Amino acid sequence: HFLFNIIGVFWVLVLFTPFINGISSIMEYTIWESPLKMASDVSIRYSLSAFHSAFNIVNTILLIGFVNSLERFLTKWPNQKKDTEGVYTFGYMGSSVMSTAEVSLLIAKKEVSKYVGIIEEQNTLINKQINSVNKGEKNILWTKIEVTTESASKVNKELTIYLSKFINKDISDSTSTKVQKLLSVVNDLERICVIYRDIAKTLKHKTKNKIWFTQHQRKNLVKLFTQIQRILQNTHNNVETE
Repeated sequence: HFLFNIIGVFWVLVLFTPFINGISSIMEYTIWESPLKMASDVSIRYSLSAFHSAFNIVNTILLIGFVNSLERFLTKWPNQKKDTEGVYTFGYMGSSVMSTAEVSLLIAKKEVSKYVGIIEEQNTLINKQINSVNKGEKNILWTKIEVTTESASKVNKELTIYLSKFINKDISDSTSTKVQKLLSVVNDLERICVIYRDIAKTLKHKTKNKIWFTQHQRKNLVKLFTQIQRILQNTHNNVETE
């Protein structure tokens, strides 16, 4: 909204005089007259309404073709931050659902998409842990998985609370269905996250007890987690395009 209005203000200032004259000309054909010729309270009030309406309509017509470009620019701006310990924070979502349910739903989808990204990272870490032969590196990977799991748990909680707030909103059946789907995805991702933590714990226990995979077993596991990575990537895409 800020960028939309800034662009609008810029062009309307450049064309301020002809724009005002245009509004004035239109108002001459109404019962309220042009405020430039008859500056009555009624004329000024309705002329201001005409000005704002015309501004928004023209601005929308000018910018409608640049929606995708603006979206790409803005989603790079407040994007998720991730510190050196792998802790994720929300870049889009505030503490409350906006008055426009569709906009709030779009924001929620962005955060769920990032949640899928956390699971993708877990999958990558597990894959590395399977292939690592260095005990120190395995411990580092285990720590990263623990931190990522804790971060995912917080994300799950915040997303569940945020999506649950839609229940008290007057939303369409279509939006309600989409919210229910997102809640289902969030719950599934939480379970997957816990499973990955358990797998990592098992792998750590295996290393501690000096139990090793055969080359054939390792090859099959890598193949399995590579396939899972493709599934997660598809999930990522589906969440954003659904």
